[in-house]
Amino acid sequence: FLARGHKGVVYVAEGATGRVAIKVCRDGGARREERWLRRCSDLDIGASLVFAGDECVVMEYVEGPSIGEALDGAVPPGVLFKALRDLLDQCAWLDQQGIDKREMNRCQKHVIVSREGRSTLLDFERCRESPKPANVTGLAQYLTQAGAVGKLRGAGASVDIDAVRAACKSHKKAPSPKTVAAVERALGIKPAPWRSETDPATGRT
Repeated sequence: FLARGHKGVVYVAEGATGRVAIKVCRDGGARREERWLRRCSDLDIGASLVFAGDECVVMEYVEGPSIGEALDGAVPPGVLFKALRDLLDQCAWLDQQGIDKREMNRCQKHVIVSREGRSTLLDFERCRESPKPANVTGLAQYLTQAGAVGKLRGAGASVDIDAVRAACKSHKKAPSPKTVAAVERALGIKPAPWRSETDPATGRT
């Protein structure tokens, strides 16, 4: 047993190809999960699908803390910021494809962070087609809640909430890499600019 949600139970098992996650769903949720997991996998988003039936979905088991745990300090700040940038890029890609995951404003348990700073989205059964998807804006709402802002600032991010809202408004009107970059800057999670330094001990740059 791994976790229990509103619409199903998740187990971990050892399969022929390694460890897998088995999500047992109610009310036809397995087929919805399968449909969206297949579609998002084609976009290089989410875990790999292993098997799907009428009542369960078997997928790649992704190791790592949740995004909520990462914000609590489970990974170093550099890994956290890299994972958040990766997650924003994935959310923007979903926005451009007209797919609304619908849960990004409370995604603390639905994203797994790897040691390399890769984010893996989970739980796709609530996805839907939308002319105005809100994945980036939903994630920004989650990250600008008081608790999350405090944790981001504690990790070294210079969060400007008003700038985040303005950037999200621009993104919603016309999603683009430029608007996503503006959200990153407003959250203060863009990587520091590269600079050269001289080692005083060796004189090397």
